[in-house]
Amino acid sequence: MNILHINTLDNTGGAAKVAYRLKDGLKKRGYTSWMLVGYKLSKSPDVKQIFWNKYLQFGLNIVSTVILRPYLIFRSTFRIKDRSDVANSDIIHLHNLHGGYFNPLAFPELTKLKPTLYTLHDMWALTGHCAHSFDCDKWQTGCGDCPYLKVYPALWYDVTHKLWDIKKDIYNRSDFIIVTPSRWLKNKIEKSILSEKKIYLIYNGIDPGIFHPMDKTEIRKKLNLPLDKTILMFSAHKGIKNFWKGGEYLLKALEQIDDENVFFLNIGSTENLDKRVKKSIEWVSIPYVDNEKTMAEYYAASDLFLYPSLADNCPLVVLESMACSTPVIAFDTGGIPELLTNMKTGYIARYKDVDDFVKGIKLFLNDVDLRAKAGLSARKDVEKHFTLDKMVTLYEELYNKLAPEH
Repeated sequence: MNILHINTLDNTGGAAKVAYRLKDGLKKRGYTSWMLVGYKLSKSPDVKQIFWNKYLQFGLNIVSTVILRPYLIFRSTFRIKDRSDVANSDIIHLHNLHGGYFNPLAFPELTKLKPTLYTLHDMWALTGHCAHSFDCDKWQTGCGDCPYLKVYPALWYDVTHKLWDIKKDIYNRSDFIIVTPSRWLKNKIEKSILSEKKIYLIYNGIDPGIFHPMDKTEIRKKLNLPLDKTILMFSAHKGIKNFWKGGEYLLKALEQIDDENVFFLNIGSTENLDKRVKKSIEWVSIPYVDNEKTMAEYYAASDLFLYPSLADNCPLVVLESMACSTPVIAFDTGGIPELLTNMKTGYIARYKDVDDFVKGIKLFLNDVDLRAKAGLSARKDVEKHFTLDKMVTLYEELYNKLAPEH
């Protein structure tokens, strides 16, 4: 069986990592699997870029937004159907379609060429424009008068009702099934313009052979991290500056931690935090880490992973930390409560409640036995429910339902 994956990127961001790891997992089982992406960042021969000129693509993004038709003027998307990639595929697996590379108007024709599966990694498919709607429910009734125009993918003008209508019409003329990596998003899809489609739940999975516990002393020596401190880790693209991942909430939480034994590890940027955290807390900022084995070492070297995310579905970082036996302190956001068990594998604080988040940090900070037990339980939960192998198996079963003759 030949499976074609289509996504914005190939190796940066949760959706890209899921698609890429799934591609590799399928290849190990004897399938032919490759990717078409809007922006190729890797050197993998399994990945091809859809748009040949990134500068022209950038210009078209601006033009399409100015004329109030965001992403609706790309002709390259319509030419996908004529590529050998589509002709040679038995299954088309769509992932993130936002990011300024895919024209939604090509959706109906593309989905009728081959059996098509669409994995929703966020809410974009349901809304007039945003990838996450936060506290807004207008996506249920048609959008318009958008309170979050600047939320990714941002709009200059409010054409959210028009875009919502276009998506609704497109879906009615398209033939595909949906996969969601969380019950949280599945419940939202069932209330949306996609409610008539078949919906399957397949959680994201990670490789427990890469993400696993390690000797903290040895790994801290290797990474040049303090041996005698309790390390609180945070990781996000752009680090503490990342609004979506709750950087500002984390800083507020750290203001309430008065413990000279704490060391803060900020991964994702090189920002100087001297004026943003207490002088009693030592810290280090490390640029974005794209090597999985190195990232696993940072998880394993840490005592707690802090993740006050404001918008998420089934975040890989939570699963990766759990697999390394590092408990997670997080907000009750999206599908996170489906991954964590409160007080067993970490702590789930009330959404945007800094005091409750601090309560969770202190509970685990002051109880070494609780941390140790939670770490062991977290590892077991990943091994049982959230492995890459299990994810690949469930997708494999779904592919065989879609194209049984292959």
